[in-house]
Amino acid sequence: MELERVQTRTDQIPFNSAMIVEKDFGVVVGQSVEERHGFAAQGPRRKAMGRARNYLLSTALKPEHSWVYWRDVDIKDSPSKIIEDFIAHDRDVLVPNVWFHRYKEENGKLVDIEGR
Repeated sequence: MELERVQTRTDQIPFNSAMIVEKDFGVVVGQSVEERHGFAAQGPRRKAMGRARNYLLSTALKPEHSWVYWRDVDIKDSPSKIIEDFIAHDRDVLVPNVWFHRYKEENGKLVDIEGR
């Protein structure tokens, strides 16, 4: 239903094509920051992400596609012209530098406790 909603919007040009892919690799990792990013979880987690990305490439990448843009769900902000910026570099693989922030509330305000 969400795909149909996006493709039939009249306020923006729809995507040329879109697909939803669901694949469960059976990896169970806790969802707390400590569990997901702890040392013990990194091997299985990164292996599962690599398998998922390879699966998506083999399933979705078509000869008419020129680029793949991986954007993890926890990446909130990026420049509005990030795709154009990447294309301008004319390289086979490009990895951006990501600035990571973790916030906590102190005295009614969000305070950056781990910007890196």
